[in-house]
Amino acid sequence: MPAITRDLTQGHVGRQLWTFALPFMACNCLQSFYSMVDMMVVGKFVGTACLSAVSIGSQLTNMFMTVGLGLCTGGQIYIAQLVGARDHKALNRVIGTMFTTIGLLALLLTVVGLLFHTPMLTAMNTPAESMTEAVHYLVVCSGGMIFIYGYNAVCAVLRGMGDSTHPLLFVAIATAVNVVLDLLFVAVFHWDAMGAALATVIGQAAAFLFAIFFLYRRRASFVFDFKPSSFAIQSRELKVFLKLGLPITLQSNAVTFSMLFISSRANSFGLVASAVYGVGQKLYSVVSIVSSSVQASAASVVGQNMGAGRLDRVKQSVYWAWGGNLIAFVFVASASLLFPTQIFALFDSSPEVLAMAPDYMFINIFLFLGFFLMSPTLALINGVGFTMLNFLIGLLDGVVVRIPLCLFLCDQIGLYGIFWGNTLASYVTVILGGAYFFSGRWKKRKSLASAAPAEPLPDA
Repeated sequence: MPAITRDLTQGHVGRQLWTFALPFMACNCLQSFYSMVDMMVVGKFVGTACLSAVSIGSQLTNMFMTVGLGLCTGGQIYIAQLVGARDHKALNRVIGTMFTTIGLLALLLTVVGLLFHTPMLTAMNTPAESMTEAVHYLVVCSGGMIFIYGYNAVCAVLRGMGDSTHPLLFVAIATAVNVVLDLLFVAVFHWDAMGAALATVIGQAAAFLFAIFFLYRRRASFVFDFKPSSFAIQSRELKVFLKLGLPITLQSNAVTFSMLFISSRANSFGLVASAVYGVGQKLYSVVSIVSSSVQASAASVVGQNMGAGRLDRVKQSVYWAWGGNLIAFVFVASASLLFPTQIFALFDSSPEVLAMAPDYMFINIFLFLGFFLMSPTLALINGVGFTMLNFLIGLLDGVVVRIPLCLFLCDQIGLYGIFWGNTLASYVTVILGGAYFFSGRWKKRKSLASAAPAEPLPDA
């Protein structure tokens, strides 16, 4: 039986980081791909109005997702440090608490999405031509929130334990199901935005159910025993879990709120502007695959080594992450400059949308650079457990700077002012995250795990 838990506190740091990151990167590629498929199929077989609806609906769905993903990231950090400290019993308690908490949160957000979909879409300045389809998309995605949350919770636990390979298997299942059903529901049955949403939800449900079955069969090496009593929420573990996860959630939602505000402003310029911004956001999610994968991988490496007291390896992981990100940026920037129209044409071939592609892609190059630079330091901040700093930086970046800057530049130069404001604001995080890393203050953080080693983990 293959091991699930992997020790990231030994061996060459760069090799460990990239061996962990590459399957994670492939996983994110597939995840971004099946997310893009919704827009690509709708754009090709339905039209711009439906494309705008899926774009806006997915942005609101992503807002719901940031709540759960923040808590999942907190759980991943906690689990990584416990793995580094070899605290087997605490792992079982933390995983059970995390699963139950995430499940309850998913049910709550499902209710919110089903009851308040119209007010939220109205607040987004959804074009009238897109409103009905946007409602259909958001309602269906809200109904499937438990599967989306469940899948991401399982993957976060595995990554905290040093396993990025099995999540790749799970997302491959989701991708295959989503692509097939997208073509069937949208191109054949003509269910438009609702069909795209159904394809996404069913794909996530298939991945989640397979993941649970897979891990239950391997519960000995997974560490969690799946006993009903183990799903009880433990107060101590919940406190640490929320202490880590809530700041990340608040940080993500601060940034997401600012992005929704920017999207709303862009939507006010009309259907074409809405479609352009929506395509740009999907492209951003694609090109950030490398940096976000390295960030999450480095956070696990940092977390395990922090739990084991290996501060030298913590520092090395940040430098290795920067090196990989900058190499990737060269390729991303080159493609953006050379093929902007061709890239946009994959989503929408209307002349009005394609005409804006070169200028928009040029601006996005600087946005991509900012994300590549910030992600290693965010990995450090999260991995050492200082998630409150992550929140404060996100609040400053997303709300204090981004929104006023976008409004000011919008008044000066119109729609492109929004795009430039969004880009320039990201460098707040670059500067503050870099300052924290080079100051060395992170070395004074205490491990979340017990200093005394517990029983060894299975297959560790």
